[in-house]
Amino acid sequence: RLTDADAREHYPAFSPDGRWIAWVSWTDQEGGYVWKAPADGSGAPVRLTDEPAYVRWPAWSPDGQRIVYSWQPRQAGYAFAGGPVASMTELRWIPADGGDARTIVDATSPPSLVSGGDDARVWFTERVPGAPGFQADATHALVSVRFDGSEKRTHAKITSANAGTPVVHV
Repeated sequence: RLTDADAREHYPAFSPDGRWIAWVSWTDQEGGYVWKAPADGSGAPVRLTDEPAYVRWPAWSPDGQRIVYSWQPRQAGYAFAGGPVASMTELRWIPADGGDARTIVDATSPPSLVSGGDDARVWFTERVPGAPGFQADATHALVSVRFDGSEKRTHAKITSANAGTPVVHV
């Protein structure tokens, strides 16, 4: 075990070189954070995000310099000892060595792929608004954007029965 935390820990993701593991934590009282630790257990875990939120699906960039994750704000409220999470979801990235998190784009799906190089992009699926079909069918697109949310590209469209959301891992 890499931690002795009381928080629940989810979505482990190895860095491309296998030396680090990123994950997210969760407590009903506080919310969650993105963490990393050496995969061999030789060092203490490091919390990378400062703002408690509902975070999921960390994914490393190929060069190991960034971690992309899904982020939702926590709302004070009425459910589960700390309130529900809001419906607004973003994909964000944070430097793997720590620093300020940056919003990439509003998205309700996890990052499917994080690519690198001169055309580094974050890939994910999104619902296609106004696509043909009644409630039983839904059309989603596999899209990608640069780390600043610019240059959005649609790579494929997928129609699924029963309005299911396809989750694509490339």
